[in-house]
Amino acid sequence: MAKILVSGSVAYDRIMEYPGYFRDSLVADKLDDISVSFTVDKLSEGFGGTAGNIAYNLALLGEQPEILSTAGNDFEEYKKWLIRSGVETRSIAIAKELRTAGAFVVTDKEENQITIFHPGAMAREWSGEIPDTEHSHILKNVKAELAIVSAGNIADMVRLPKEFRTRGVPYFFDVGQAISVLSGDDLQDAIPGASMLLGNEYEMELTMQKSSWDIKRLLEEVPVIVTTRGVEGSRITTRDGEINVKA
Repeated sequence: MAKILVSGSVAYDRIMEYPGYFRDSLVADKLDDISVSFTVDKLSEGFGGTAGNIAYNLALLGEQPEILSTAGNDFEEYKKWLIRSGVETRSIAIAKELRTAGAFVVTDKEENQITIFHPGAMAREWSGEIPDTEHSHILKNVKAELAIVSAGNIADMVRLPKEFRTRGVPYFFDVGQAISVLSGDDLQDAIPGASMLLGNEYEMELTMQKSSWDIKRLLEEVPVIVTTRGVEGSRITTRDGEINVKA
């Protein structure tokens, strides 16, 4: 059983399922002037966010995840659920004047996704809401075996890798949907020293484009790259070669 720090978003998810394929409604040479509507046949609401999802699954695997994030004034029910699930919530800061982040996700038959995300309280840097006197143990005397930096507050995504490197905590860097906001400089600051880099195919292409580092150059900075590929499974790339894992 390992103590794992997980930074990223906690959010309320509204997930919709589209019974067709996005590609049938998108015209390649008209993407700069897009106006399209998808009628969905299923809608569910639940607890989500990158940190919430990762921590929940780590708890299912018997680990000891602790979330580093900022939530809003509507977080109480989500917090109770996390505690029941075995997730440590003491380091989740509350921005009392803001609502918890919200994600609106549409998924098609091939598991492609279109997501609209409202950051809400996540726009507040995590450290800004936690008094050092109460939570100084989290980073100043950290004893975690691993940290995972996932998509969330951008300042946190850039700052926390430096903290973990300084304190000798191995960390994974998951670019996720924050890749649309992270700059090339942000990526060049956060990736070096990570034990693993994760993203889907689109996110990984953007990571290489923004950082100006191809896959060979990325492997000089991080020993393992995991690329998720939807229905095709995942590709694990190391300096010794590739391993393909079925979905």
